[in-house]
Amino acid sequence: MTDESTDIGLGSAPAHGTSVVSLRDVLMPVARRWKLLALMATVAASLAITIIAIRGPRYEARLIVATVSSQPGLNLGGAAALLASAGGAAPTQAGLQVSPLLIADLMQSRRVLLSVGLATLPGQTQRIVDLVAEKPVRSDKVVEEMDDVIFARVAKETGLVSLGVVLADSGLAREIARRVVAEVTHAYVETARAQASQLRRAQDVRVDSARRGLARLEREQQLFQQSNRVVLSFSELAIRQQALQREVGVAEQVYSKAVSDRESAIAKELEETPVVVTIDPVPETLPPTPRRLVLFTGLAIIAALGMGILWIFVSESLRAPPAPDRLGAPSLDVTSVHSRTRGRAGA
Repeated sequence: MTDESTDIGLGSAPAHGTSVVSLRDVLMPVARRWKLLALMATVAASLAITIIAIRGPRYEARLIVATVSSQPGLNLGGAAALLASAGGAAPTQAGLQVSPLLIADLMQSRRVLLSVGLATLPGQTQRIVDLVAEKPVRSDKVVEEMDDVIFARVAKETGLVSLGVVLADSGLAREIARRVVAEVTHAYVETARAQASQLRRAQDVRVDSARRGLARLEREQQLFQQSNRVVLSFSELAIRQQALQREVGVAEQVYSKAVSDRESAIAKELEETPVVVTIDPVPETLPPTPRRLVLFTGLAIIAALGMGILWIFVSESLRAPPAPDRLGAPSLDVTSVHSRTRGRAGA
């Protein structure tokens, strides 16, 4: 009884409906088709080399600019301090402040890219974007085409802004870089002027309100002095006189501050100070950018091998017949076996 039950419970055959797949079974289809994989890798490498050779050399016109601000340092706190520490542009009473991140965003903004792309070079009728793409470009694709060749980065440690233009025509790349810097200055000056105009109109209202408030308090003080020519010290009239003097003094300060802010807004409205200064200009001779032939060829070979191996696995899985039952017999009824075993034990 013990031997029979042990043989049934510890059978070494795999369960019904399961199949064991070894690493050798997985790699054998790939090994059998190594010639196909080698051919695909060779074709991919040849295509990558041909495309890079046909593309020709490309040149990068790179320059480095620094931001220039005529506004004095501001003591910011709270959210404005966080914006300033992050390099962002914090809108204050003096207007939108220049920052490296703001200049970098303007360099790749839709307004600047459109203005540069739709412009024409002296003596030519083609637009700059048509020269960049080497074909006529639709109006809705101008920003996309220009954004592909222009990039801007900000150095967090120094705050310097790096502008680069990569093209096959070195002269065109140098001209685009120059126009981008000029257009960024023009765009910022226009934005600052519009903001200063709104601020000036608001300051005009503030100055008028402060003037009327100061005139009202001065009239009250004049009437008080006419009605009370002699004021004894420490009397109620003396306290009233001191209160009127304090109110007039505060009104004068408010009026002076409003006039000063209005004059600052007017000066900002008329200001034409450049917002960036070029520290490292574009060199006269531009070296070609690295083609990275080995890198692109390696990536093409890896992609071709991956696609080939995937195709081999898919084709093998579709062609493989269903795995037969390794036991070659119907599954064993464990319940009936145990019942027979208990019957023998009872006998």
